[in-house]
Amino acid sequence: LKGIGDKSFIVTGFPKTYRQAILLWKDLEFNFVINLDYPKEYLVRFKVGGVDESGTEEEKEKRVALAMENIAKDQKRLSSLIEFYKKQKILQHFYSNTEEEMWKKVKKGVEVRL
Repeated sequence: LKGIGDKSFIVTGFPKTYRQAILLWKDLEFNFVINLDYPKEYLVRFKVGGVDESGTEEEKEKRVALAMENIAKDQKRLSSLIEFYKKQKILQHFYSNTEEEMWKKVKKGVEVRL
């Protein structure tokens, strides 16, 4: 990565852990990091949506419970990453209830940074 010079690039979904972030930061200081934050209800619909709706009520409840559990695990895992990026003063945090609104906010935020 050091060989890329002043070229811009986007990394999505990585690093996933605090340790990975530290190791990557040692080699490459990011200009900024974007954190997309949606309400839990939206995330549950996203994770559960598209699943066959013909299941029983109990099956649907299990899928929702599993989605909530996975969201909680992700939030716990990401909290140290978010704190790290805040300390580096590179975190851009965006909150929205819809994708359309989110991407408008992200576009505006990125344009300001570039």
